[in-house]
Amino acid sequence: MGVMHELAEAGPQEATEAPDFTAERFEALAKGHYDCKSEVEVKTGLNLIRLYAAIYEGSNPTNGIINVARPWDVRVSWCLVGPLKELICGKWCVSVHFESIGEGREFTLHYPEFEFDCHHQCYSVRLRGRGINPDDCTSPYKPVVTVAYKSACGKPGPILGFCEFPVIQFYDAK
Repeated sequence: MGVMHELAEAGPQEATEAPDFTAERFEALAKGHYDCKSEVEVKTGLNLIRLYAAIYEGSNPTNGIINVARPWDVRVSWCLVGPLKELICGKWCVSVHFESIGEGREFTLHYPEFEFDCHHQCYSVRLRGRGINPDDCTSPYKPVVTVAYKSACGKPGPILGFCEFPVIQFYDAK
């Protein structure tokens, strides 16, 4: 069982729970998408987290060229794996950093931290894309998603990962 959250960039910061987000659904999403890295690996070779992320325009993954006049978002999903997952609880921190290549304003989309416990192993969040200044539309960006764990004591923990996307570019076609 997992949890799915959705956040609109503008407006109230509400999250919705979707108990149908399962490990099987995660595996289906993760096939054929960007290679994500995770930091923690137990000596047995078991990863503690598996991560997937994609940038969408509407309901489809983007081809890397995004029309700023249409809705776009970044979807991030991950699962805790291995025998230790039931011992881990705390908060998740999720961000998407857009590093400009050349001229252009860099920006970050942040998801509000949220608590988790041993009752769910898979999570999914959706960060709505923000408006891009039309003057920056020709700037290419290198996006990177980060997911990090904070312990129940509020300290950064060793469960983290990132997904580095190919270069994307925005255009304004109203």
